[in-house]
Amino acid sequence: MVRRPALGAAVAAALGAIATAGTSSSVLNDYTGAAPDPPKSSWVYPELLEGIALRRKKERELREYVAREGPALAALNADRVKRCRAASSSSGCEAAQRKYTDLVRRLERETAELTWGSVEAQARRSRFTRDYGCTAWTDEAIAELKGHAPLVEVGAGNGQWAAALRRAGASIVAYDDFSALPLPRKPAENQGVLQGNESVLSGWRLHLRPRTLLVVYPEGDLLLRCLSRYRGEVLLFVGEGRGGVNTTEETFDLLERDWVVERTVQVRPFDGGYEKLWVCRRRRPS
Repeated sequence: MVRRPALGAAVAAALGAIATAGTSSSVLNDYTGAAPDPPKSSWVYPELLEGIALRRKKERELREYVAREGPALAALNADRVKRCRAASSSSGCEAAQRKYTDLVRRLERETAELTWGSVEAQARRSRFTRDYGCTAWTDEAIAELKGHAPLVEVGAGNGQWAAALRRAGASIVAYDDFSALPLPRKPAENQGVLQGNESVLSGWRLHLRPRTLLVVYPEGDLLLRCLSRYRGEVLLFVGEGRGGVNTTEETFDLLERDWVVERTVQVRPFDGGYEKLWVCRRRRPS
C-alpha cells in the first residue's frame, strides 16, 4: 500500500490518485509487465489481451497528466505554505489556500475521469468494493464453489465471498492477514474472517480435515505462496489470466506445469476487469 502525506482528506485523495495512477492495480486495475504471447492456453484469452492494451493507453494518459499537472500543484502548495507562515499576510494566505483548494478539486475530478470514466463511476467502484470485494460473484459461481466444499479461503479481505457462500449453505473457513484490504477493516463486515495467511494451509487443522483452496483476487505472489503449501487436488482461483493483475508470471508457469484447468465459470467483474472463476485440478504424475 502507498503511504500518503497527511495533507487533508481532499488533498490526499487527489495526490494519491495522481501519485499512484498507472502503477497501482487498486487505482487503475493496471498491468505493466511484458505483453503475453498470443493465446496458447486457457490462461490467455482475447478479451484480456484487449483489456491490457486499453490499460496501457490509460496508463500513458495518466502519466502525461501527472507530468503536466504535478509541477503546478507543487508550486501552489509551496506558495500556500509560504504565505500562510507569514503572520502579517492573512489575506494572502486565504487567497493562496483558495487557489490551491480549487486546483485540488479540479485534479480530483479529472483523475476520476481518467481512471474510472467519471466521478460517478469512481463512487460506484467504492460501493462495489464495499459490497463484493474487488470482483463480484454470480449464482453460477457460488453453486460451483459450493460443490467443492468444504472450503478454505486465503486472502478473504472483509469476507464478502465467504459470507455469500455461507448464505448458500457452503462450509468455508476464511483467513486474511488484513495487510492489503481495499477498504478499511470493519469488524461487522469481516466477522467471519480469521487472522491468518497461507501458512494455515500446512497446519494440522487442514491435515485432519482437508478443505478445497479458494483464492479470490490475490495480489502479488499470494497465490504462488498458497500453492507452495497446499496439498489438495483442486484449486479454485478467481482472478484474471496470464498478463492480468492478480498474480505473477512465475505463478502461471507453475499453473501451466502442475495444474489442469477443468472449467471456467463467469463471475461479475467491475468495469474494465476480466476475472473468471478457474476450477483447476492437480496434474497426475505420468
